[in-house]
Amino acid sequence: MGFAYSIELLVKAHRLGWRIGEVPASWFERRAGKSRFQVLKWVPQYLKWFFYAFATTYFLRGPRTVELKKALEPGARTIGMSFKGKSYLVTGGTGFIGAGLVKALVAAGARVRSLDNNSRGSKEKLGDAASQGGIG
Repeated sequence: MGFAYSIELLVKAHRLGWRIGEVPASWFERRAGKSRFQVLKWVPQYLKWFFYAFATTYFLRGPRTVELKKALEPGARTIGMSFKGKSYLVTGGTGFIGAGLVKALVAAGARVRSLDNNSRGSKEKLGDAASQGGIG
């Protein structure tokens, strides 16, 4: 349901009045095999967020109507979250957000593989995390 999540983020940002920028992406058309995309599973989530965006634009629902989650206190640990010894693949790992994620995972003891074409990022953003040996 990644697509529904991206739609949710988009419409909540719209309601909060945040500027939305486009991120360049490559589209690859499936040439072989059967698609796993199931319209009937996707439509209910899509419609939920469609009506949310509709209400924002036409019924002028404002930022106070967006349900936000509380942020964790700096240095707080989430219960049961252990990254030590686990492996993660971070796409866009040398970009602004990806590099921060890579650094945090390596600092938590995770093994990280970063996949990036470096069109907007650079390996230098990984800093000390690259020298700690947790990045492949």
